[in-house]
Amino acid sequence: MTIQWTADLVVGINSIDTQHRELFLRVNSLLDVASGGNGNQKTKEVILFLCDQVMACFSLEEKFMAQYRYPLANCHQVEHDRFIEDLTHLTHGYDAKGASTYLVMGIQRRVCNWLIDHIDKSDRALGNYLKARL
Repeated sequence: MTIQWTADLVVGINSIDTQHRELFLRVNSLLDVASGGNGNQKTKEVILFLCDQVMACFSLEEKFMAQYRYPLANCHQVEHDRFIEDLTHLTHGYDAKGASTYLVMGIQRRVCNWLIDHIDKSDRALGNYLKARL
């Protein structure tokens, strides 16, 4: 099970698209170690690595939103905050139960599906707004 980066997810801002592709790589790494039973320490390392990448990606987008006065910045920020809450919930679930089917299903449902939907809708709108101003 993997999450696939496709050309239709490109938002047209190179630095954001680069961050998104890296997010997909890290999610796939987490899915691999969690479903492959590669040990709890390795899974925890990949979770932390993913969390760092999420924060870097969101920080970049939020910087652009502030710099270019994106009118939907507050709504976009709320989406980021909710995703961070979901990721934190998954991390706590991992801490309590370890690498499990529950973790893999949670990653698929909460992380993969959210990323694709968020990029396709909210980040695409941000990209279109930024392209008109750059």
